[in-house]
Formats: sequence, C-alpha cells, structure tokens
Amino acid sequence: MPTSLKKGSQGPDVTELQKLLLQRGYPVTVDGVFGTQTYRAVRAFQSQNLDQHAQPLVVDGQVGPLTWLSLTHLKPDIETPTAIDFRQLPPEEAGGSQRGRSALEVAIGELASGAGEVGGDNRGPFVRKYLNGMADEGSSWCAGFVSFCFSQNSAGIPFPYTVGARDMLKEFRDPGVGASAAKRL
Repeated sequence: MPTSLKKGSQGPDVTELQKLLLQRGYPVTVDGVFGTQTYRAVRAFQSQNLDQHAQPLVVDGQVGPLTWLSLTHLKPDIETPTAIDFRQLPPEEAGGSQRGRSALEVAIGELASGAGEVGGDNRGPFVRKYLNGMADEGSSWCAGFVSFCFSQNSAGIPFPYTVGARDMLKEFRDPGVGASAAKRL
C-alpha cells in the first residue's frame, strides 16, 4: 500500500492515486503532483464512499489507509429490491378493475418509451402531450399523465381530463361524483 498522501505530495504514489481516481470517474490530470485538482477529486471521492466497515470516509483531502482501501476495492453493484416491479403489469390477482389495469398498462408503455421531462423541469414533448393543451409547458404534468393514461382506454376516462392534481382529488372526494368515478375505475 502506498504511503499517506496529501496536497503537495509528488511521485509514483500520487500517479497511482490519480489513475485510480480517473478509473472511478473523478477527472484529474495524471502528472504525479498532488495539487488542487487532485485534492478536490480526493475530497469528492471521500464524500461519496465508505470504509471497509461501511462508515463514511473522513473528507479531509488526505489519502490514508482507509481512503486507499476504498479506492482499491470496488463497490459491488447492488440492485435495490423493491416490492413492485413498475416495468410490468401486476398479476390479475393483485386486484384492480379492468379500466384501472388498462390505464396502468398505458402508463407502463409510456414509461418504457422514455416518457419524462426533456430539456428542463416540466418541459418536453411528453409533458406537452400529457398537458393536452390545457396548460402551458412548464406546468406540473403528473395529473395530466394519469388523465392521459385513462383517456387511452377504450371504455373512456371515468373523470374529466385534468392536469391539476387538486382537481382530480376533488373529483374523487365528491360523494356523488367521486364514488361513481371510483366505481368506474
């Protein structure tokens, strides 16, 4: 293991450090000099990594045994388990009406096609599609996404197309309208 390094250090150990930082995605010039750029990269690395006991590294810009160990032992790729796989339709026994399942199928298809914001918050072609001319691009579009997914159903949308979450909530809270709409879902 190389010696402890800090700002001002020079030599082959610093070169090795810089190569390791580059491999891990921290941009530095490999020149064997522990300057400001390397110092910043080390601090960034330390702020995003753990020691062998799963404790956060001390962010001090110095490369001691714990930072060396973390740099030389790659983290395993871990897939975070989730109770629901949002990429596929749940089995029928999971429940839901045919209309609701149909809307969910549309939503899954939209997400698979890359639906989301493009070019900034609440912007892009998908956002415009879900806002459906009812609001300007830049407006919140989550309720519009839900409305769109239901509107693609052959049975039709069970509530007025809206781009406002509060409007949708109000619709479902109304004892006469909401209960009826909920049954149609």
